[in-house]
Amino acid sequence: MMTESEIVQLVVRTVESEFQRREATPEREYLTQKAASRLADCSPSTIRAWCDAGHLTRHHNGRVLRAELVAFLAGGAAKQPGNNVVDAKAFAAKVLARRGAQR
Repeated sequence: MMTESEIVQLVVRTVESEFQRREATPEREYLTQKAASRLADCSPSTIRAWCDAGHLTRHHNGRVLRAELVAFLAGGAAKQPGNNVVDAKAFAAKVLARRGAQR
């Protein structure tokens, strides 16, 4: 059985790996609201609400930029141009906190 510390380290390594992998993909990757909601672990209506509130930009056919969504979820200023750098540890901590370390 893994300790909480080992789980946090695993999540951080996974997030860092994913960020590195995504740096190799185009920055203009659009997600449907359904795909964005799966990434954010919320409902599509929450994605629409974030767009309506100005937290995310709604693009063609209601899609959102993956980089913008990740920056928003990490607590960064998602709509600042060129702000695609996300601190993996901060992002992992937010994900774990949001899920309440579902045990």
